[in-house]
Amino acid sequence: MAAKTVLVLIDGVRYDALFKVNDWVGLPNMRGILNDGVLWRNVYTLEPFLTNHITQKILTGHQHYTQNYTIFQRLEYLGFRTASVGTNPWDGRGARFNFDNLYDKEHNYQSDDVRFDCACRILPKVDFVYLYTVETDEYAHVCRDAHRNIYSWESPYIWAIKRTDTRLGRLRGWLEKITRGHYNLICVADHGMTDNGRHSIGTWTMEAVTHVPVFACGVNFKRGAKVDARFYVTDLAHAIVNLYDARVPAHMFNSVLSRAAAMPAVRS
Repeated sequence: MAAKTVLVLIDGVRYDALFKVNDWVGLPNMRGILNDGVLWRNVYTLEPFLTNHITQKILTGHQHYTQNYTIFQRLEYLGFRTASVGTNPWDGRGARFNFDNLYDKEHNYQSDDVRFDCACRILPKVDFVYLYTVETDEYAHVCRDAHRNIYSWESPYIWAIKRTDTRLGRLRGWLEKITRGHYNLICVADHGMTDNGRHSIGTWTMEAVTHVPVFACGVNFKRGAKVDARFYVTDLAHAIVNLYDARVPAHMFNSVLSRAAAMPAVRS
């Protein structure tokens, strides 16, 4: 039986946040995932540096996302049950459960607590969950509007990452409980952030915007591994499908799988 897998997209987190924010306020749950799993040290995003475009490319694994199937469509075809939480219906197309809780009634972003709770409730019913969280990006833009460096002591960006870390701990604890350790938890950012809290102005030469964290732990991943090969966020889609159907090429996970990634697909 393939392991239950959760992909968490943490909007707007720079690669170096895993280390800088940990040094400031501690990120025990993110660091726990790194210690128990894998860190990809050279993953980059793609232009344009806008969340909706990059999210769609992550979920399809292609630059031209409108012409390709999502992770949900591919897994559902194989007979696995999927859920999309926190994004719009188009991004989650094909998911058996598509929770469009991106905005509340006043068209403000729903809190990440709402999204994490929703993901935890649906997890027992599905094989794969995609969870999009937004608070980190929102507070980086608060820094932008207040002309404050995102890594200053009074930065709300730092504390948004800290709260995300706490939520990841709750999510991982719930996964442990309902799967008895038979799960994979994968985290990725869609883009980074400049020191002044911007990303849409990014160019290929801006490492702070293009270099993103990708880290994972679980039954299919080696413990404490580091990957230095260069990848792009679009490589994730194929790698995740490979966890359920080993016939799908997935170069991103080739060197870090602890054992056979998946049972034969439900459909031949």
